[in-house]
Amino acid sequence: VLGLIFALGALIVALFGQPETLPPHIAERNLAAAAVAARNSARQSSGETVLRWANVIGRYLSRPFQEMAILNRDYFFRLLSAGAFFSGMVYSSDSTLIVY
Repeated sequence: VLGLIFALGALIVALFGQPETLPPHIAERNLAAAAVAARNSARQSSGETVLRWANVIGRYLSRPFQEMAILNRDYFFRLLSAGAFFSGMVYSSDSTLIVY
């Protein structure tokens, strides 16, 4: 019961307490760029298929690093990512000590 209360409390804090990740003007700009990219990809010829697949694979491999860039936006996300990193580090060292 206590765990459920904590989980609901964390959900409420996450929904109403955390800042929005994108300002509205940047979100609109990204939506416009995605629409232009969708129109351009529909016009590509079949001769560019190999290049397109290489581009897709490159974006697929670089996407985690692009998404991690959000962690360096402001103090809140830096603190959150540092807390998650150190928590994982402590958990890993604790598991190692238990094994040995």
